[in-house]
Amino acid sequence: MMHVLFALLVLGGANGAWAPRGTRLMSPPPENITAKPTEIAVGDGSIHICIFSDRVEGLKCTLKSTALNAEEPEKVHIWVVTDNTTAVQVAADFLNDTGLHIHALDLDQVVDNLLHEGYKPVWVWDVYNISVKDNHAHWDPAWANENTARPGVWDHSTMHMHPLNHLRFYIPYIKQFSELDRIIFMDDDLVIQGDVQQAWDAKENLTTGKMLVGACEIWKWGDKAGSFQYSGKNSSYAKSSALVQVGRPLQDTFCNETQTVWCAGSNHWKNLDLRSREINGVPFEPESQPEWNFGFTLFDLDEWKRLQLTDNYEKWMHANYEDHIFPETSLMYGLGIPFLSYYGHVACWDEITEPKILIRDGFGYITYPEFKFNKLDATYLTSGFVLHYDGWLKPWYPEADPIFAIPFIKTMELVKAKDYKVHSLPTILYVCI
Repeated sequence: MMHVLFALLVLGGANGAWAPRGTRLMSPPPENITAKPTEIAVGDGSIHICIFSDRVEGLKCTLKSTALNAEEPEKVHIWVVTDNTTAVQVAADFLNDTGLHIHALDLDQVVDNLLHEGYKPVWVWDVYNISVKDNHAHWDPAWANENTARPGVWDHSTMHMHPLNHLRFYIPYIKQFSELDRIIFMDDDLVIQGDVQQAWDAKENLTTGKMLVGACEIWKWGDKAGSFQYSGKNSSYAKSSALVQVGRPLQDTFCNETQTVWCAGSNHWKNLDLRSREINGVPFEPESQPEWNFGFTLFDLDEWKRLQLTDNYEKWMHANYEDHIFPETSLMYGLGIPFLSYYGHVACWDEITEPKILIRDGFGYITYPEFKFNKLDATYLTSGFVLHYDGWLKPWYPEADPIFAIPFIKTMELVKAKDYKVHSLPTILYVCI
């Protein structure tokens, strides 16, 4: 049996600011967490998963569900890159009975190693933060020009420009992963209902040119219905909230006297096409690209390096600062630029796996009535390899939807997915054991 090694990267939380060494305190590693800065993950048939997080409740559930549903959880190793050993200690204590092994690495050392290798991450560039107006994550309209996509009033968060959002684009060059040919990238708000061995093996089904396997089933806000609507896989960059078109004809997206937000500058689309031809080598055709989400993602690191996609990402970032395309606190900056950087190199989980791996997104913002309104039933959840609670209502919050929170609750009670799933009762999602 393959030895399973999770590489868990726990970095300063996505809602806080990263600070370099000397400006923050590092507590010593807990006794049950080992720290070997020179240790390198080896591509010896192991499985490697990385998570960027310091949220205790999210880590506990995501990793507990992974362990509960893995065939050999005792072979799981977790590498922790962190500036918050308290969160790691709490999670480690909770995971003590799973057989997981945790190894701590210092965030500062990871960054130092990148700098030593000649990489200068986006957040240390002189222009970083230039489009931000204040400490409330509002962007500065004075930064805008004819190339700028202006975000909606709802779209302003420093999460999109946080160093953690950028660090994932340097994963192939993090020293500890330099010998790997693949890695699974996970958020910390998941319930894993399958054995990650299947996800790991999916690399063998990727065709040349594809280096990312992502979740392609999407929920969207419907203005007419006044609720979220399930789009399934019937979505593309042209319909995505990560770019400003959102399903409109291009001529309807331009800013004018009555449309001053959630609109595009007069040269926005022409400039995107010009930059796409220059950086990606192809014209920008948003209808041709499937919309996807990170959440639970497989990276083919060999193909990533061959395609030089970190360089591609930095070229798009330079273009963004030179042309003033997307404000830094917008979703367009945080996810739209990744869409552009990985253009043409994305595959969907269900297209390359058999049995199909289905990633079910949206459980952090949809409600059970919306779920039923979209004519979905229990099989939507029970067939999910992963349940993703992306959004503001995390399952550990008191305000979380009580039905959608059941998989989280059951996991925290150490119930395996196969024991709480119900396939035959269309009106009851899970058995409350």
